[in-house]
Amino acid sequence: MVSQIESRLKRAGDLDLQQVTVTATVPVGGGSVPVNAAFSQFSAIDAVMSITVTKSSPFTAGVDAPQQAGSPTGNQVGLTLSASAGTTLTAVVTALGH
Repeated sequence: MVSQIESRLKRAGDLDLQQVTVTATVPVGGGSVPVNAAFSQFSAIDAVMSITVTKSSPFTAGVDAPQQAGSPTGNQVGLTLSASAGTTLTAVVTALGH
C-alpha cells in the first residue's frame, strides 16, 4: 500500500524558481559550444522556463538561439550556445525544480 506522503502530488509550495548564469567561449571561426547549467539548490528540475543569451563579448550579430540538449538530468540542464564568429556568450537559464 502506498503511503499518503508518497502518493501526494507536487504542490506549488514544493517547487522553486531559480536562475543560473553560464558562459561559453565560441572559437574564432564560430561554431557551437556545449555547456551545463547546474542548479545547486535543486535535487531535480521539473521544467526549464527559459534560456536567454544576455551578452556577447566582443559583440557579434551572428548569435544563434540557445538550444536545450535533451531533458534535464538531476539538477543539470545541458545546452548548446553558438555564434558565427569568436565571442564569449553569457546565457541565463531559468528553471522550476525541487
